[in-house]
Amino acid sequence: MIVHLPRRRKHFAYPTAIPDIVRVDKMNILGITFSDTLTFHHHISALVAKSARFLCSQDHSRSWS
Repeated sequence: MIVHLPRRRKHFAYPTAIPDIVRVDKMNILGITFSDTLTFHHHISALVAKSARFLCSQDHSRSWS
């Protein structure tokens, strides 16, 4: 992953690709999702989705009890 701050530059020139190494725009390290622009948008979105699934599953389990 190549980290850059898009607000400072309109265009970012990526270095040449290295064979057999895959570039990613986000990665998960110890449960925290980092993006190539150092924003936590993907991390927060994943937490909200996980929380919604958990709360929804709790609602359904209570209604069947």
